[in-house]
Amino acid sequence: MKVTTKITYNAAKLAKAIPEMIENYIQGSGESTIKASRKRIDTINYISHDSNHPKRKGKSDMPKLSDRTMALRAKNRLEGSSYGAPKPGNIPLKYTGNFYDSMEATKKGVKMLKYGWHHNEGKSDSILRPKREFFEFKASKEADKNFEKELTKNFRK
Repeated sequence: MKVTTKITYNAAKLAKAIPEMIENYIQGSGESTIKASRKRIDTINYISHDSNHPKRKGKSDMPKLSDRTMALRAKNRLEGSSYGAPKPGNIPLKYTGNFYDSMEATKKGVKMLKYGWHHNEGKSDSILRPKREFFEFKASKEADKNFEKELTKNFRK
C-alpha cells in the first residue's frame, strides 16, 4: 500500500508569520486584561486596614487606605512630592488617575507604572504596603478568533 501526502502550506512562511501572530494575541489579551483590572479597581470591596496590613479576606476584598495615607492625601503630599490634581474618592490606585491611566497593552504585554505592581504584590524596596491584587489576566475572545483566523490563513499559503 502506497500513501501519498500533499503539503498545502509553506512551513517557512508559517514560521515567519507566527511571531507577529503571537504579538497581536498578546496585545489583544492585554487590552482585555487592562479592562478587567480597571473594573476590579473600580468595583472592589475595600475592607478595613490596620497596622498589620492584613491579607485579603476574600477574593473580592482589598485593604482600604491606611490612616497615614489618608492624612498625606489630605495634605496632598506623599514621600515629599505632590500627588498632583486629585480626583474625587479615596480609591487606592486611582487618586490622581496617573497609575490608572498609565496601564496600556503593547505587543510585549501590559505596561504600567511600577508602583502599581508593588501594590499588586504587596511589597516594594522602601514602602510597606498591603497587598491589593487588582491585576486580573483575561484572555481576549477576539484575540483568540484573530489568532485562529491568521493561523488558518497562513496554513493555506
